[in-house]
Amino acid sequence: MIQLKSLKKAAVISFFLNIFFISPYLFASIKDEVVLSLIINGEKIGDSFCIIEDGKIFIPLESLKEAKLRKIGGISFNIAGKEYIDLKSWEEVNFELNEEKLELNLTIPPEYLPVNIINLYPQRRQNVIIPEQNSVFLNYRFDYSNVEGVRDLFINHELGIRLNKLSFLTNGYYFDNTNKYTRLDTAIYFDDRKTLNRFVIGDFVTPSSPTTSGNKMIGISYFKKFNIDPYFIYKPTFDIRTFANFRSEVEIYLDDTLFRKEFVPPGEINMLDLYYYGGRKDIKILIKDPFGRTELISYPLYFTDIMLKKGMRDFNYSIGFLREDYGTVSNKYTNLGISVFERFGYTEYLNIGGQFVSVPSKDFYNISGETNFLLSHYGVLGLLGSYSYLNDKSGFALMGSYSYNKKNIGFRTTGFYTWDNFSSTYINLNEEAKKSFSIGTTYYISSLGSFSFDYIHNKYKNSEKNSINFGYTKSFKGRINLFANLTKRFEENNDTEFFIGISIYPKREYTASARLEDTRGRTSEVVQFSKSVPIGEGYGYRINLEKEKANATSNNINTYLQYRTAHGVLEIDGFFKDSREKLYENTRLAYSGAIAFMGNKIGIIRPINDSFALVKVSDVPEVRVDVNGQMIGRTDKRGYIFVPEVNSYYDNLFTINDKDIPIEYDIITKEVAVSPWYRSGFCLSFPVKRVYRYSGFLIANYLDSGEKKPLEFHEIIIENTHQDKEQNSCIAFADEKQEKEIKINTGKNGEFYIESLKPGIYKAKLKIGGIVKEIDLVLIDSKDTIINLGNVEIPLQSSQKQKTIFNLPEDDRNIKEKSIIEKIVPFEEPVDKTPSMLKAKKDTTTLLDFNNSKPLIHKIYFKFNSTRLSSKSDIKTLMEVIHYLKNNKPAYVKIIVGHCDQLGSRKYNYKLGLRRAKFVKKYLTKHGIPTERIKEVVSYGRDLPACQNLNESCRKLNRRVEIHIINDKIE
Repeated sequence: MIQLKSLKKAAVISFFLNIFFISPYLFASIKDEVVLSLIINGEKIGDSFCIIEDGKIFIPLESLKEAKLRKIGGISFNIAGKEYIDLKSWEEVNFELNEEKLELNLTIPPEYLPVNIINLYPQRRQNVIIPEQNSVFLNYRFDYSNVEGVRDLFINHELGIRLNKLSFLTNGYYFDNTNKYTRLDTAIYFDDRKTLNRFVIGDFVTPSSPTTSGNKMIGISYFKKFNIDPYFIYKPTFDIRTFANFRSEVEIYLDDTLFRKEFVPPGEINMLDLYYYGGRKDIKILIKDPFGRTELISYPLYFTDIMLKKGMRDFNYSIGFLREDYGTVSNKYTNLGISVFERFGYTEYLNIGGQFVSVPSKDFYNISGETNFLLSHYGVLGLLGSYSYLNDKSGFALMGSYSYNKKNIGFRTTGFYTWDNFSSTYINLNEEAKKSFSIGTTYYISSLGSFSFDYIHNKYKNSEKNSINFGYTKSFKGRINLFANLTKRFEENNDTEFFIGISIYPKREYTASARLEDTRGRTSEVVQFSKSVPIGEGYGYRINLEKEKANATSNNINTYLQYRTAHGVLEIDGFFKDSREKLYENTRLAYSGAIAFMGNKIGIIRPINDSFALVKVSDVPEVRVDVNGQMIGRTDKRGYIFVPEVNSYYDNLFTINDKDIPIEYDIITKEVAVSPWYRSGFCLSFPVKRVYRYSGFLIANYLDSGEKKPLEFHEIIIENTHQDKEQNSCIAFADEKQEKEIKINTGKNGEFYIESLKPGIYKAKLKIGGIVKEIDLVLIDSKDTIINLGNVEIPLQSSQKQKTIFNLPEDDRNIKEKSIIEKIVPFEEPVDKTPSMLKAKKDTTTLLDFNNSKPLIHKIYFKFNSTRLSSKSDIKTLMEVIHYLKNNKPAYVKIIVGHCDQLGSRKYNYKLGLRRAKFVKKYLTKHGIPTERIKEVVSYGRDLPACQNLNESCRKLNRRVEIHIINDKIE
């Protein structure tokens, strides 16, 4: 809101003085105003009509409002009906008038200037598609094993159905030894993207805590699911507020590591939603102004994923029947259970919550409360208390925890105490009272590695267990990792565990490792070599060689191979153990895949672990499709590919390789971001369409005389009745607007050219001898780049013969008659042979606007669909241009214009023409022509052809770059 300082009643004397000394300005006229260039804190705002009188400067209030100031000080006056501010009365502002340049420089405190907002949390990608499509998939897996002669067969399945806004999932398995099918989970899911809530009917698991066990139930569950929006910020973030007096460079450092760099105009700087991981970070804000002055601001902040952001609420409400013997029995549901969980971010530094669990028929109740504190930048403290009641027995449990991490050091400790008769579950386990305590620390030295120490103490009613653990890791440039661990256990039978190992990553997907391990009297030496499995098609493997010493010595070999195709995944696993007693052989063979149903398409594909997609790239086969930078596969002969690796709710970036698409296809975009629903499928049709091009001759066939004559320079109006319509349920994109009527013109000998109409029969009409003639225009299908329709004959009578009156304007006729352009001799001033079409565009193009200086035009020709020069003569021509420019210093290149022939889409040819023009510019600068002597580089694509015919001898004249040279001083 604009705030104005006006005359105060407390300044009565000042008011009367102003009546005498400022009254002349109150009656000044607008004609006394002076136009000044207004500059605020180094930023040019624009021109302002100011009044200057007796050292005072009155600036229009409107000019300050246009500068978007948050508030305006000083005394305002109404002069000739217009509000002005006396700058001298605005004490916080310094101003300087440059009379030579007519500039008014104001230095205003940043708190008056607009606020600059910088969002530090990664922003979600724009234009993400959320599909609303129905789908079905069926995962299957056949798992055959042979363990010491015992053969087993498992058949697993998972069925997923997405219908309207609901997702249905059920899974289970068949085991041949028991000849029994066992159902695992069945549920219907409804997710709300706005509230991030999930509603489940069916099987689910209730939340657990250190004092409460989760339970498997069937019933109804309603809970918060933050992962529905993976980019939503529900953890504590920090806002940083500072100021910049001038346009400045702002650098944000986290522990001396550059995190973000921004350039901001003068004013307040609000850096919002700063979030990171790893505990305490020392934030440094470095502000550099144009005068070399720097300002350093430091903030110690603590980042954690334990806490909820202020105002955030996490909850879970569940009611249902408890399930027993899960995994072995399909439908064993017993007692009614209730679970309620709530957690709330009261402030950024305080979270409170609690949980209630009850099984009434078992006379079981458990209630707990928890509190978490963010202790400024000194770590996180958690407190938990719980009370339970089971079978007339009650008990208590308390827990406390604290953690702190900073750059190279970490500290953690936990204490847990339970009284007799405390129960975390409705099953009477006769849990013993327990005292537990742990403490640990981690210290990192960049040159040596990371060291860790942990001590754990557990004391029960009749026993005690303690352990000490030492750990060490060291990474060498991410290619070699060393790790070691030593654990000493103090129990009934004291023992020591030890292992040391090394991992080497010679290439991106390969890993070699070795380790030595000693656990409870068993010693093993292991060497392993592996290749990671790709996301799409391909293979991965693991070879594990082990020498084991226990009661006896044995040599073990463990091999694993996974081969992924477009239609499934094959796995072979073998374990062979050679000891003194016998040879053990365990083998496993598994094959898994999925059947996906999307619209009217069915796919036999790899297993669907989350969501899936059906991608369509017009009808083009063998087009590479990537998802999030990973190659998934190539389209089939009809342009389709199923993608089983899609993440629910994340922004999945689908990309097609435009190099795999023929030139006769138009590509609106080659990448699309999609965020699907939970375990759903969708069909995505990339905006790629074939552009059909037709050529032919329009001939009048006079039936009464048998004479045939070309219809030259006529306008044909074609009704576009075959507009593109998506024939399936795929996500379609808004294409360029399709006109209901297409207008084309015939040229010399009745030649015509049609583009962007699909094959079919079209109604067309043209005017001949004052009569409108309607015809059926048949456009045939063909794989040719340009489809030749031959002679298209129009049956007429001699009375309808064309007279001397043309249907086209004279200028357009001249264009059609000019089928080639004469070659211009290098560096001669050309005769004005500009087609009339270009003359008509003289006011809208920079191509011919040379301030009445006649340019020297030279042309360089290129090969088809390329930036390679057409012949050696073009290199010679370029060298002549360079020689001329070097020996004529006043001369300069006014413009370099790239052109293309008629083939290809308008967008593609514009880009190709620009690449050609930039190639010529680079060639000139590489050979010593300064960049400042080349004024402009543009492309006209296919829009300004030098030749209108479609034969190769004509089209090659259009594949050119024109260099326009002005023999004058550079403007």
